[in-house]
Amino acid sequence: MEKNRTDNGLPKVSVIIPCYNSKKTIRGVLRGIMAQDYPSYEIIVVDDDSNDGTHKILEKTEGLKIIRNEDNHGSAYSRNIGIRESSGDIILFIDSDCFIDDNELISKHVLAHRDRLAHIVGGGIQGIGNGLVAKADNYSHWFLNIPYSVNRVKTHLVTNNMSVKRNVFEKIGTFNITLRTGEDTDFCERALKAGYRMALKTDAVVKHYDRERFVDFIKCFYLAGIDRIPARRLNRHRYWFLLPFDHLSSLIYSFPLAFLLSAQIVSAWYPYDKKVVFYFPLIFAGRLAMTFGIVRYYFRGLKTKTTQR
Repeated sequence: MEKNRTDNGLPKVSVIIPCYNSKKTIRGVLRGIMAQDYPSYEIIVVDDDSNDGTHKILEKTEGLKIIRNEDNHGSAYSRNIGIRESSGDIILFIDSDCFIDDNELISKHVLAHRDRLAHIVGGGIQGIGNGLVAKADNYSHWFLNIPYSVNRVKTHLVTNNMSVKRNVFEKIGTFNITLRTGEDTDFCERALKAGYRMALKTDAVVKHYDRERFVDFIKCFYLAGIDRIPARRLNRHRYWFLLPFDHLSSLIYSFPLAFLLSAQIVSAWYPYDKKVVFYFPLIFAGRLAMTFGIVRYYFRGLKTKTTQR
């Protein structure tokens, strides 16, 4: 979908939506984007080789630019393809498992770029779902993008609701496709080191369907843990010294690191939602799964070295 530029001089926005097996949610996010009041934008959907019928839904939806990967490469790869095929002055990333009920979302991102002189803008992310696990998933995933929170200085924003000026990609490159998770952290840290400014527009809210099954919740953070060390190692994250540095330290650090990461989440949410303290056990379980993923990363490397000898 592409709306023509008007005489008001507003920048064109390219909305990029990577998707994989998103049959259940893709219609909702597309309806939300198509209802935007902004006068100049295009929608690019990159299907990462879905096998659940997602592509058939996309083909029946008018006004999209659809790109289909021949193999599954991950969201970083798909976003990069979308950037390459886009023509907007500002690139807005939205995930396919989201729900948008604010027709001013794009306008709010554009205004934040202008008013705060920001090169990268993140919006609020509100988790939706039924049950205790979904609530814990909301706390755990979106503590950096708390909706309607104080606009704190940010060193990392989430690609689920993030807009970037095109010239940032031209200067520092696109997302690191070797990372299945954590590519947004790597990108933001590279941007900050290059001197670009970052802002959080907390009333530009996207709603996300959070995980409701405990096994999915744990698996998600375990897989994120496997990528956590290489993602932080690339740019020497500011908390780098707190992370394990070999297989032995990964075992020793597991419980203390999980506790520390859980406390970080609770402290971020507490001023806005004091009920977060009651979810500490579930939050801790997720962060413990992440530290076990870190252990797996180091022991997988140790096994490889042993095999090569």
